[in-house]
Amino acid sequence: MTDLWKLQRDTAFVKHAESKSLLVGSLYENGYLFHLATKEVTYINWFYGNPTCAMISDDEQWAVIGGGELLTVWKNQAIFDIALAWPYDMRQSGPGIVHVLTDPWMEDAAVWELHIATLDVQKVRDFREYIGKAYTELIIW
Repeated sequence: MTDLWKLQRDTAFVKHAESKSLLVGSLYENGYLFHLATKEVTYINWFYGNPTCAMISDDEQWAVIGGGELLTVWKNQAIFDIALAWPYDMRQSGPGIVHVLTDPWMEDAAVWELHIATLDVQKVRDFREYIGKAYTELIIW
């Protein structure tokens, strides 16, 4: 077991997403991908203010973690950075497609679509439903 594997025991560790064989988590602004079967750890990236969301594809071929002003994609054993300010939540919307909600309380809140194959990002729609409203854990989008 590597020292990095012990990160999960730290009380500040946050588990963002987990599948059968992968886990995406963060500790002190750093994101990690844990390969559960092999006990290997892949360092993903540093995120200003901590990562806020992550997901693992249904087929476990890629993962995305977001926070601060970027998204980081892990696919084909490589890491790719994509500039996108204040990702708040994400979900898979189809094979190789991720929808990302940016901070819903900001004036420029929006839903963005990330295509994993090309790493292209495009705005799907503005998201103004929570601007001026009190904070809540559950965002309906």
